[in-house]
Amino acid sequence: MRRALVVGGLLALAACAKGGALGEGLIVPPAQDGGAPVSHDKDNHTANDPYAHRGKMDQVLLRPDGTLEVRFYDLHNSPPTGFYYETREITSMLYDHFQHPGNLYIGSNHGVTRIIPARWRLPQTSQEKAWPESVEREWFADHVHPMVCRGGSWLQALPDGRLVLGFPTSGLLVWKPGDSRGHRLTVSDGLPGENIRRMQQDLMHDPPLLLVPTEGGLAVFRQVP
Repeated sequence: MRRALVVGGLLALAACAKGGALGEGLIVPPAQDGGAPVSHDKDNHTANDPYAHRGKMDQVLLRPDGTLEVRFYDLHNSPPTGFYYETREITSMLYDHFQHPGNLYIGSNHGVTRIIPARWRLPQTSQEKAWPESVEREWFADHVHPMVCRGGSWLQALPDGRLVLGFPTSGLLVWKPGDSRGHRLTVSDGLPGENIRRMQQDLMHDPPLLLVPTEGGLAVFRQVP
């Protein structure tokens, strides 16, 4: 559902909006992927791409005096270089309020990125300004690479803090943040199919049921292995 935010008389349409805390909104403006008509242009997805700093995510904070503060999260690939800007279109956001409070997981065209908004800050000293990626490491962890959320919500956070990621051709990946790798769930584990286009949790059950539609039928997990 699209949301609208009025700031300084300007109406900004967002493709995705989510709140994490009281007085906080996360707004995703429309993105453009690719800086030239030819997809193999050498500048595509780099700092030289004219669309490198479009889209991404804005955090809007309502201050006690009634003013708004807007922070732009210019997501890029891992430090130290800050040269590649492949994350463009944000399609889902999940806040972990329980196992890792304050961690925000963002699904995009380029994978899943973890952010800790409470730690966000701009470079202050001349040394930090010369190497801003050193400051970003305090609040930003680069992506893992599954293709998520293209046309649906393919990312779910479980009550125990694990993430379930959906793939278009190879089933599910269950991953605990901090672990070096997760484990797969495929038809060999009982999934009726491996074309995952969406997922949903039924919170009326305790623990919540994870509903996973596939091309071969619906999988319902009471406990995700």
